[in-house]
Amino acid sequence: MGKKRKGKRGKKGRKGPPGDQGDTGPKGEKGRRGRKGIPGPPGPPGPPGLGPSITLEGNSTYLSWSINYPEATPKPDGRPNKFVPGAPSPNIQIVPGPDGRITSTPEPVAAFPDSVTKPSSFHRVEGLGPPATEKTQAEKDEMADLLSKLQILSEKLKEVETPRGSKDFPAVSCKDLKRMHPNLTDGYYWLDPNGGADGDKFKAYCNLSGGGYTCVDPKKEIALKKWSMDKHWFSKSQSTEQFSYEANKVQLRFLKLRSSKAIQRFTFKCVNTIAYYDRTKKNYNKALEFLAQNGKTLRSTHPSYKVTKDLCRQNSSKVRKTTFQFETGKLALLPIIDFAVKDVRDAQKFGLQIGEVCFL
Repeated sequence: MGKKRKGKRGKKGRKGPPGDQGDTGPKGEKGRRGRKGIPGPPGPPGPPGLGPSITLEGNSTYLSWSINYPEATPKPDGRPNKFVPGAPSPNIQIVPGPDGRITSTPEPVAAFPDSVTKPSSFHRVEGLGPPATEKTQAEKDEMADLLSKLQILSEKLKEVETPRGSKDFPAVSCKDLKRMHPNLTDGYYWLDPNGGADGDKFKAYCNLSGGGYTCVDPKKEIALKKWSMDKHWFSKSQSTEQFSYEANKVQLRFLKLRSSKAIQRFTFKCVNTIAYYDRTKKNYNKALEFLAQNGKTLRSTHPSYKVTKDLCRQNSSKVRKTTFQFETGKLALLPIIDFAVKDVRDAQKFGLQIGEVCFL
C-alpha cells in the first residue's frame, strides 16, 4: 500500500463575527501630571464691600463726622456678620486761639457704646478757627526756614561722611580723598589722619593725579653758607632742633598706618664739599649720612639710599648740587630728621633743601 501525500493549503477564509466582550482588565499605573493651563481672563468687579462710610458736616466753627456701619445681616450659611453698629463719632468744636496751636486734649469716646442713639459729645480744640489765618503765612515762612536749615544740615552731614579736605571738614589722607572724590585736582587740602582734636589738623599737598600721594612739607631748609661741624649730626653741631614738618609726630604715625610706602628727596648745595662720590679717592667714604625718624642711620649702602644726580663730586668753587632720594616700604624710616656732612674742611660751604615727605 502506498504512502499518502499532504495536499495544498487552502485559501484564507472570511472574517468571522465579533465575539463577546471580555472581562475588565486590571487598573493601570497613574499617569504623569499634565502641564499647567493658561490663566483665564479676569473676572468682573465684585460688589461694594461692607466697610463703614464716613459723613462730614459742619462749617468754619464746628465740624462733626459720623461713621455709618453696615447692618448686622447674617451670612448665607446662617452665621452672624462680624460687623456691629457703632455710634456717631463726636463733634469737634473749633475755637479760635491766639497762637494758632492746639492746647486741649479731646475727651475719649467709647468705640462701640451700648446705645447707638447716645448724643454726640463735643471736642474743644483751640487755635484752629478762622482768626488763625493771620498766622498761616508766618507759619509757612517758619516752615520754609526750617526746611532750609535742614537742607544745610543735610549737606554738612554729607561733608562729615565724605569730607572734601576743607578746613572745617578735613580728610584723613589724600588717597582717601581721591577715593571719595575722584574728580578733585592736585593741590593743598586740609587733613586730620587721627580724627582727634581739631587743633592738630594740617595742610598737605595732594598729588591726586599721581595716585593720591599725601605730601607733608618741612618747616625749614638749611641755607647755603659756611657751617662748622664739630659734632656728627648737624642739629647737635648747630645746637638747633632736628627737622620738623607741618604734621606732628602723632599725625604722621596715623598717616603711616594708612599708607604702604613713602618717598622723600633732598637737594644738597655744595661749594668745595663732597656729598656722595669722592672722585679723587674713588670711593663713597665721604657720602652724606641721614638720620631716620626711628633713629636709624642711613648710609650710602642702605637699600633705600639713592642718588639721582651728583655734581658735588667735581669739588668746585662754584655752587653745585647733589640730589638724594629715599623710597621705602619701611615707613618708620621717613621722614628724615637730621644729616651729617663727612667732608669738613676750610673754604667750603653747603646747604640742604629738605624735600616734602610723601606717603601712599
